[in-house]
Amino acid sequence: MAQAVQRAGYDAAWLSTIGTNGRETSPIALRRVVVRQPFSARGVMAMVEGWTPAFWWAANQQLLIRILKRVLGVYGYEQLKRRLVPNA
Repeated sequence: MAQAVQRAGYDAAWLSTIGTNGRETSPIALRRVVVRQPFSARGVMAMVEGWTPAFWWAANQQLLIRILKRVLGVYGYEQLKRRLVPNA
C-alpha cells in the first residue's frame, strides 16, 4: 500500500488503525483517533493525548469489530449491528 500511495504522488496517508502518531510514525501509515458523538472537547483532547480510558475503549472497540466480522462474516456483523444499534 505504501508504494501505491507514493506512486500516486501523496505525501501522507491515514490507516483505519486507531492509535497515536509520533516522530517514528511513517507519514504514509498514520493512525487515527475516532471521534464519535457525544464527545466533549475535553474528551477529544484526552484521546489525542494518549492512552486514556476513552482512547483504550475506542482502540478495543475496533478490535472487537474486526473479530466479530471475522467470526460472523461481514453480513452477519451488519445484521447484528442493525439489531443492537438501529440508527448506526
